[in-house]
Amino acid sequence: MLFDPSRDQVRRFFLDVWRKTQTQVPMSPMELMAQEWMLLHPEYHGLFADEDKAMTKDFSVEDGQTNPFLPYFLDNRTYNLSITQNIKEHIILQLYSNQSEHRNKLNCY
Repeated sequence: MLFDPSRDQVRRFFLDVWRKTQTQVPMSPMELMAQEWMLLHPEYHGLFADEDKAMTKDFSVEDGQTNPFLPYFLDNRTYNLSITQNIKEHIILQLYSNQSEHRNKLNCY
């Protein structure tokens, strides 16, 4: 499923993943992929922990701030997550199809 999330949806997704990471709540495969990338960036962990600030803060290059939610940081990862999810779904469907074909061949004999 490819999607085009809004700024708030992207931020909410990653902040939910961060909250689940901190509280050790089970996550979906897509959330686990996001968690991996988030853990690689400890410089943003404080921001992820402050959900109100993370949801509302506008980052200014002029002020020397790095925006962890820029398209090259999270939105591209969101896109990559959706592609990865599509690939996994395709593989699962292909495996299911192959198993069904195999069962049909066995039933013929």
